[in-house]
Amino acid sequence: MVLVHRRIYGEGPFGPTTIAHSPNPVLIAKHTAPHANDDSFLRLQLDFQLSVRVGAPTSDVPPEEWWTRAALTLILGWSPTGSATPLPLNGTSEHYLGSRLLSPRLTASPSDPTQYAVQWETEDPVVTKTYRRDATATVRPTITVGMYVNDPDFALDGTYAAINATWYWRLFTLWGSVT
Repeated sequence: MVLVHRRIYGEGPFGPTTIAHSPNPVLIAKHTAPHANDDSFLRLQLDFQLSVRVGAPTSDVPPEEWWTRAALTLILGWSPTGSATPLPLNGTSEHYLGSRLLSPRLTASPSDPTQYAVQWETEDPVVTKTYRRDATATVRPTITVGMYVNDPDFALDGTYAAINATWYWRLFTLWGSVT
């Protein structure tokens, strides 16, 4: 069987933002099959970066080294039902495509010693090479990218005025169909 390939490209800056303290994931991106309900998902490539600037006003900053205790995990999933809900973090579903724990990197401000930035990013793109298809699907399948945030100091949820968080994502997906 020969598949007609269709690519979807998406990117999005998002910010400034806050990330609510919750055990539930934040939906970062969603791609829906471009042609038909029985489209085959073939592969994806994801780049992601969360940038947090800290400093002004200096009277309302999070605890020192809050960023070493915060953890961000991206999780990728395929949904034959078209769901926009990211998969559970420790799930064992056959719809799980992969995950990436992001490591923080601290950068001091060159001009102001009271300001700094923390970045969590995919140093290399997240790439999956897999095949998913549901010939009985009644809706177009989706690919979801979710982010789980463990932020014990509540630094990213808007509690501190000195926090400015933004994120950027770029996602390519490749789909195939028989027509």
